Amino acid sequence: MAAQTSQDRSREREEDSRVYIARQPILNRKKETCAYELLFRSGGKNAFDPTVSGSTASLSVIKTALFDIGLEKMTSGKLAFVNFTRTLLRMDVASVLPPTNFVIELLEDIPAETDVIEACVRLKKLGYKLAMDDFWSDDLNNPLLGVADIVKVDFMQADEVRRAKIAAGLVPRGIQLLAEKVERQEEFLSAYNMGYDLFQGYFFSKPEMLSSKKVSAGGGLHVRLLQELASPAFDIDRAIEVVRRDPALAYEILKYANSPVFSPSEKITSVSDSLLYLGLRRVRNCLRVFALCNMGKNKPQEQILQTVFRARFCELIAPHFGEKGRAEEYFTVGLFSMIDAITDEPKEDVLQDLHLSEDIVNAVLGVGVSNMGVALALALAYQAGHWGEVDALVSQAGLDADVPPGVYREAIQWTDALISEL
Repeated sequence: MAAQTSQDRSREREEDSRVYIARQPILNRKKETCAYELLFRSGGKNAFDPTVSGSTASLSVIKTALFDIGLEKMTSGKLAFVNFTRTLLRMDVASVLPPTNFVIELLEDIPAETDVIEACVRLKKLGYKLAMDDFWSDDLNNPLLGVADIVKVDFMQADEVRRAKIAAGLVPRGIQLLAEKVERQEEFLSAYNMGYDLFQGYFFSKPEMLSSKKVSAGGGLHVRLLQELASPAFDIDRAIEVVRRDPALAYEILKYANSPVFSPSEKITSVSDSLLYLGLRRVRNCLRVFALCNMGKNKPQEQILQTVFRARFCELIAPHFGEKGRAEEYFTVGLFSMIDAITDEPKEDVLQDLHLSEDIVNAVLGVGVSNMGVALALALAYQAGHWGEVDALVSQAGLDADVPPGVYREAIQWTDALISEL
């Protein structure tokens, strides 16, 4: 019995070291990522636990971001929005957070009572920014508005008239408005025109306009590169030939091979040496990322970051589906999951041009049921913090519940490092 207890404790310590938070981007008016909201996950059990208190959830997020992962790795140096309850405000928990890195997000159920207002005033004097969460009320006399720097307006709850009324009442007061749960370009444009400064939601991951036009000439060059990368005949010699004839590609490959991601013992100075050092699989994936980055050069960088994250997540989780040998195909599924938003063309048309295998196309389009499709769905659910869906997919795939958090952390760190080099 004692041995069993020791094993239980060991498992608990191991679970505590896992990463059970996700991040959701917050974009500015230029569609640049300026902050991330950190989203809580209740633990490694195969079920979402709604009984976990808001205070416990926020303390877990703070501990993980500050001490387990490190804030720089979790947010790439950008602001972090963290939910605070009334209890945490009264306990002065915010004092452990550097005010230049965190925004204290006041949950919608916090009452505008004297002790709360006093706590908020103290935090503002210390340099903290305060945000009100899930605001959609007509009441613009809420005392908390007097201490808020940012107000997050719930676009699922507030209709067009109410969104405009809130903007008209708060923007003149110097309060920044954040439109949250924005899922469509039309909502983004409407909020933008009303004076909203910040935006949260996955509007940037969808096409701005679908048309019958094919990809432009410049984009077509990158489509042809993607076609060639999909060919079984593409080998390291062909890779050298392709990269040598494109100075931009050669530059990116050399910079990537010499980056801290790999830390080569000696500086690599030739295209052929860099490609041999990286290896064919990594070269293929790097060139795919480069092509997509160029196809989406007028798109928000977050769009590319989210795409590459999905690719790496799918690649890393492939062995857990018993398909380590197909990891590159899993990578491809994730990489093309937002190809319609990058090209503003119907996904089916772009995929047809790339001549990919039927199972990759089906997984990207969500047709049928396959391990690759489940891997992509899991990446999307984890990305959005849809924990109930994560648990259902983990159960469906028969995965260990500890797998997605570890994969998520590694995929985020790899993606941030890669994008910073491109």
